[in-house]
Amino acid sequence: MDSESTDRPDTPSTEEVPWEDLVEWAERDLRRRLDAGLLRGGPVSPTSVLHSTLRRAAQREDRVGSSLGRAKAFLSGIAKRVRSEKLRRERAQRRRPTSGVVLPMGEHQATVEDPETPNEDVWEAVDQLSAEDAELLRAVYRDRRSLADFARRSGLKAGQVEERHKRALESLRRLMGGDQ
Repeated sequence: MDSESTDRPDTPSTEEVPWEDLVEWAERDLRRRLDAGLLRGGPVSPTSVLHSTLRRAAQREDRVGSSLGRAKAFLSGIAKRVRSEKLRRERAQRRRPTSGVVLPMGEHQATVEDPETPNEDVWEAVDQLSAEDAELLRAVYRDRRSLADFARRSGLKAGQVEERHKRALESLRRLMGGDQ
């Protein structure tokens, strides 16, 4: 038996991943794949996905693996999840804002932030809209329902509701003096 083939106590049993090589690979190759999979100029940037991926990998250093190949696969999996989470979060934010809605109305801005104490001028203007438009705006901004939920409950297609929502907001802006 060769003494070179036996484990020596001063040699670790698993090889440590060279982080510099892993980060270099991520910056070069993983970024290229992210660039190809995300819309250029879109709401989610490859840089933000890459930074979140590297941060998560550093937090889970013990699970990275003992070889560069396994570490690359681990990073790729994290990047895929991060990209999906960021895109899902962005779509949800576009569908239903989490904060108040600001309606541009010329020299001043009216903000509806709390459905319990709405800006009375805005709700008075909503009352002057068609019954369908008023119902939609109340459901979305007072009752905090999503457009998808409104579509499902009203039996309309999501695209129809989105278009109606857009037209209702335009009507509200005009009514309140926003298009002068």
